[in-house]
Amino acid sequence: MKYISMEKQEWEREPDAAALEHAGTLGDSEAKSEYEALAEKGSVLSMINLGHLSEYRKIQDGGPDFTGAEIWYRRAVDAGSAVATFHLGCFYFRRKNYTNTWRELMVGLERGYAPSIVRLAYLYIDGIGVKRDHAQARIFMRRASELGNLWAKRGLARMEFNVGENLYVKIKGAATYICARVQFFFEERRDPNSERLRK
Repeated sequence: MKYISMEKQEWEREPDAAALEHAGTLGDSEAKSEYEALAEKGSVLSMINLGHLSEYRKIQDGGPDFTGAEIWYRRAVDAGSAVATFHLGCFYFRRKNYTNTWRELMVGLERGYAPSIVRLAYLYIDGIGVKRDHAQARIFMRRASELGNLWAKRGLARMEFNVGENLYVKIKGAATYICARVQFFFEERRDPNSERLRK
């Protein structure tokens, strides 16, 4: 199956990709103004960036603005962004709001964004905000793996090796894990920021 980057698809739908790229080269306060102008034109990636700038705002600029961060991440999700489901889900996870974490990652599942699905799988593996359920986690890992996520491929292989019903499944899990590690190694060197490495 050919890998298709959701981030690339969203980038291609940006109303002014050149301005968005330029905003990324500016300092926080200048970038904020540029992102706000782009967000008014419907730029979901600007909304995500504004969420990030708000959540991690420097102390000298007033410190983190969690309310603002939630608003911007939410706007991006509501505008249809699959990528934003990951950011909003992780935002809620960092706030220990696991009900909202699960809800946003489920939206990511519906929209087919692999990093959100991997995070969802880990909620079920660890029993965070949901009942621990390795069978459900395997379903999610398999889905994210099918979408090309290498963390999911490694995680699924490890699960199959550890809980495989028979020797064949365990051997297959071990072989898949080694293959995923090799793919991970080359992908990390080719593009350390690759969506395929996000979890």
